[in-house]
Amino acid sequence: MSRICPLCQNDAPADAAKCGCGYVFDTGSDEITVSPTVEVVRQAVTEDEYKVFYEAQLEQMQLELKNLITRHGTSGWTPSQRDEIQAAIKRVDTAKAELAAQLQRTEDAKRHLDAAKNRVEIRKINVLANKKI
Repeated sequence: MSRICPLCQNDAPADAAKCGCGYVFDTGSDEITVSPTVEVVRQAVTEDEYKVFYEAQLEQMQLELKNLITRHGTSGWTPSQRDEIQAAIKRVDTAKAELAAQLQRTEDAKRHLDAAKNRVEIRKINVLANKKI
C-alpha cells in the first residue's frame, strides 16, 4: 500500500514520514494548511483579491469626484464646494497610491508563487528520477 502526497500527488511508501517534495505525513495536524508552498499560494490569492478591492475603491472615488464636478460645475464654486471637491481629489490620489502599493505587493506575491511552483516541479522531477522502476 502507498500514500498519495496531497501537495505533489506522487505516491510514497505507506510507512514514509516525508514525501520527496517536502510534505510531512502524520504530523497530527493538517500539514497542507501549514505548508510553505500552500502559504505562498494563499498569499498570492489574497494579494490579488486586495488588488481587485483597491481597483474598485479607486473607481468609486473617481466616480464620486466626477459626480461632484457634474453637480457643482467646473468653476465658480463656493468655498464649501471647493473644499468638498478638493477632499474628493485627495481621496482619489490616496486611492491611486494605495492601488499602486497593492500592485507592487501583488507582483511580489506572483514572483514568490512562480518560484514556489518551480520548486515543486523540481522536487517532482527529483522524486521521479530517484524512483526505482
